[in-house]
Amino acid sequence: MQEHRSGFAALFIALLAALAAALLLLVALVVWLADLMGGVLYPCLIVGGFMALIAIIVYNVSLRHTLRAVHEEILAISEIAKIIRIALSWLGRLI
Repeated sequence: MQEHRSGFAALFIALLAALAAALLLLVALVVWLADLMGGVLYPCLIVGGFMALIAIIVYNVSLRHTLRAVHEEILAISEIAKIIRIALSWLGRLI
């Protein structure tokens, strides 16, 4: 049990480090664009819009996968309901 905790802790720390690195990369990108463009407003809008676009794409991809899984579960439940309906009909004719 203790080994699992240390593994999760290491994974959590690695994820935090990756998040910090990504944020620093975004800040560096904004600073670099601000230096090229001579202002801060447009680089912030450009980088923010790009990150919003990435978030929308990731959300849609993950949502599509989730909806496909839900659809498969609904089909399975529908098949089970059909089998139960047939079994009850058959039992009703026997009684």
